[in-house]
Amino acid sequence: MSRIIITEFFAFVFVGLALFASVECGRKITAKLNPGCEQNPLCKGAILVHVKAEGENDTLHHVWDFTGKPTLLLALTDKNANLTIQWSPFLFGAQGSVKFDPKPKYVYGVVIDKMIEFNDDADTGFLNATYDNSSYVSLLDTKNFNWSLTNLTNTSGEATLTVVATGFKDNLSKVEKNGTVQIVVSAFGEAAHGEPLPHLLHSGNATQVDIILDSLTTQYKHSRFGLSFITVSSDLSNSTVPAVQHRKTLDDEHAPGVFTIVELLTPAVSSGGSGGYMQWRPTVYTSASRDMTASTETAQYGVVAPEDPVALLNHTLLFSAFGSQIPDMLTLATNITFGEAGDGFYKKNQYIAWTMLVGYGQPPEEHFSMLVTLVLLIGLGLPAILILIGTVCIVVRRLQRNNDDLFLGR
Repeated sequence: MSRIIITEFFAFVFVGLALFASVECGRKITAKLNPGCEQNPLCKGAILVHVKAEGENDTLHHVWDFTGKPTLLLALTDKNANLTIQWSPFLFGAQGSVKFDPKPKYVYGVVIDKMIEFNDDADTGFLNATYDNSSYVSLLDTKNFNWSLTNLTNTSGEATLTVVATGFKDNLSKVEKNGTVQIVVSAFGEAAHGEPLPHLLHSGNATQVDIILDSLTTQYKHSRFGLSFITVSSDLSNSTVPAVQHRKTLDDEHAPGVFTIVELLTPAVSSGGSGGYMQWRPTVYTSASRDMTASTETAQYGVVAPEDPVALLNHTLLFSAFGSQIPDMLTLATNITFGEAGDGFYKKNQYIAWTMLVGYGQPPEEHFSMLVTLVLLIGLGLPAILILIGTVCIVVRRLQRNNDDLFLGR
């Protein structure tokens, strides 16, 4: 009896191992910088990376543009679809200068539209959207950061782009800023956890964006920073405007002490289908070591549909690709700020590191790792088996004793 129970236990363990070992079909990753304009002097200051993530039946195109406002585009197409860029019109912001042939099945784009700096005198950690005067808030158009390429790597399973801006200058508002803004963008061929904390779980259909604000000069005594995002998707423009959602998770193995995931889902995803999403954990690291002892939180705000999305997206990759189609697409805007009450504001550490995912499909959900599962199986299952074996032995012993008493009574 005991041998059968132990055999079944180990069979259960091996089945569990087999399940955890199974992963989604991978995508082959190839990346090109300024495709079709590599030798053209016009593209000397351009930074546009096209990443093809080829699957068995389709291709997911990641297009990362830092020529103007930082823009990330995901386009799901047939397997052999092509991207063409008419570079001269594109560099002047012309619509129709970026095309997929044939047309994508679904697109999802995210623009980092502005950097927000606001004066949090009350130390609440929240941006008050009703205050729009320059003594409280300053909106820094991201096209005025001087972006430069520092690294581009590509393997068959991953592509990573690193860009850095070492200064901001807006001739119209006369605002100048020193310091460093670094953005690291990555695409992956299969599901795994990202390298930097909080080790976000990505699928093979996601772009990971890691943003660092280091030693930025500030305009206010109690400055906090944030980012303003614009998203565009294939969902119809009259779709229900989604809300930013918080989802609890019991698993903090990869992001110690953080039990919440925040998501902005398109209507297609909310209804259980495949669409676009942004996902992040509401934690911000305030030192390069990215330790939980040096961290603060993000603040999330409402989502709105802008009144004039075409004008808002003018001179962005999304306008160049979809121009006249934008009024029929779902365009949304939202803000995320960094910091919470009592954390000392940005000036305390002069460092912020935050990570998010921009993906297609359903957002991946955290599960216990194989190691944790084995510990649980052994820690909980083994005592239960020992108790069961002990109970069986006691019952068998008593049955044998009763049989012996019955035999002697005869």
